[in-house]
Amino acid sequence: MKFTMRIKVYVSGYHSNDQRRNLTIPSQVSRDEWGETKTYTVAGIYNYSFNDNWLETVILPETITYIGECAFSGCHNLCSVNIPSNLEI
Repeated sequence: MKFTMRIKVYVSGYHSNDQRRNLTIPSQVSRDEWGETKTYTVAGIYNYSFNDNWLETVILPETITYIGECAFSGCHNLCSVNIPSNLEI
Protein backbone atom coordinates (compact mmCIF):
# COMPACT_ATOMS: atom_id res chain seq x y z
CA MET A 1 0.00 0.00 0.00
CA LYS A 2 1.35 3.40 -0.96
CA PHE A 3 0.46 6.32 1.29
CA THR A 4 0.06 9.71 -0.40
CA MET A 5 -0.48 12.77 1.73
CA ARG A 6 -2.14 15.69 -0.01
CA ILE A 7 -1.60 18.98 1.73
CA LYS A 8 -3.68 21.99 0.82
CA VAL A 9 -2.58 25.56 1.37
CA TYR A 10 -4.61 28.70 1.97
CA VAL A 11 -3.78 32.24 0.87
CA SER A 12 -3.40 34.62 3.80
CA GLY A 13 -2.26 37.67 1.87
CA TYR A 14 -0.16 38.97 -0.95
CA HIS A 15 2.78 41.29 -0.69
CA SER A 16 4.60 42.81 -3.62
CA ASN A 17 6.56 45.95 -4.39
CA ASP A 18 4.82 45.92 -7.77
CA GLN A 19 1.39 47.52 -7.41
CA ARG A 20 -0.47 45.21 -9.74
CA ARG A 21 -4.07 45.93 -10.53
CA ASN A 22 -4.80 42.35 -11.61
CA LEU A 23 -3.94 39.30 -9.52
CA THR A 24 -4.09 35.67 -10.62
CA ILE A 25 -3.81 33.17 -7.80
CA PRO A 26 -2.17 29.91 -8.92
CA SER A 27 -3.79 26.50 -8.44
CA GLN A 28 -0.56 25.10 -7.00
CA VAL A 29 2.56 26.41 -5.30
CA SER A 30 5.92 24.68 -5.00
CA ARG A 31 8.73 25.10 -2.54
CA ASP A 32 12.02 23.44 -1.79
CA GLU A 33 11.96 21.51 1.47
CA TRP A 34 15.12 19.74 2.58
CA GLY A 35 16.39 19.40 -0.97
CA GLU A 36 13.10 18.13 -2.36
CA THR A 37 10.58 20.21 -4.28
CA LYS A 38 7.08 19.81 -2.88
CA THR A 39 3.93 20.99 -4.63
CA TYR A 40 0.78 21.99 -2.76
CA THR A 41 -2.75 22.69 -3.97
CA VAL A 42 -4.11 26.16 -3.24
CA ALA A 43 -7.52 25.42 -1.69
CA GLY A 44 -8.75 28.65 -0.15
CA ILE A 45 -8.46 32.27 0.88
CA TYR A 46 -8.35 33.12 4.59
CA ASN A 47 -10.43 35.86 6.26
CA TYR A 48 -9.18 39.44 5.68
CA SER A 49 -6.42 38.26 3.32
CA PHE A 50 -6.41 41.23 0.96
CA ASN A 51 -6.51 44.89 1.85
CA ASP A 52 -4.79 46.44 -1.12
CA ASN A 53 -6.58 49.50 -2.44
CA TRP A 54 -4.89 49.17 -5.85
CA LEU A 55 -6.30 45.71 -6.64
CA GLU A 56 -9.02 45.77 -9.35
CA THR A 57 -9.34 42.18 -10.60
CA VAL A 58 -8.75 38.78 -8.96
CA ILE A 59 -8.72 35.49 -10.85
CA LEU A 60 -9.11 32.42 -8.65
CA PRO A 61 -8.29 28.86 -9.74
CA GLU A 62 -10.88 26.08 -9.75
CA THR A 63 -9.04 24.48 -6.80
CA ILE A 64 -10.42 27.17 -4.45
CA THR A 65 -13.24 25.74 -2.33
CA TYR A 66 -13.15 28.26 0.54
CA ILE A 67 -13.18 32.07 0.68
CA GLY A 68 -13.11 33.47 4.20
CA GLU A 69 -15.27 36.31 5.38
CA CYS A 70 -14.12 39.80 4.45
CA ALA A 71 -11.31 38.27 2.36
CA PHE A 72 -11.28 41.33 0.09
CA SER A 73 -12.65 43.92 2.52
CA GLY A 74 -9.85 46.45 2.05
CA CYS A 75 -9.93 46.35 -1.75
CA HIS A 76 -11.92 49.51 -2.46
CA ASN A 77 -11.11 49.50 -6.18
CA LEU A 78 -11.97 45.83 -6.70
CA CYS A 79 -14.33 45.47 -9.67
CA SER A 80 -14.13 41.77 -10.54
CA VAL A 81 -13.55 38.43 -8.80
CA ASN A 82 -14.21 35.22 -10.68
CA ILE A 83 -15.91 32.65 -8.44
CA PRO A 84 -14.77 29.03 -8.96
CA SER A 85 -17.62 26.65 -9.85
CA ASN A 86 -16.83 24.25 -6.99
CA LEU A 87 -16.73 26.90 -4.24
CA GLU A 88 -18.18 25.46 -1.00
CA ILE A 89 -17.77 28.22 1.58
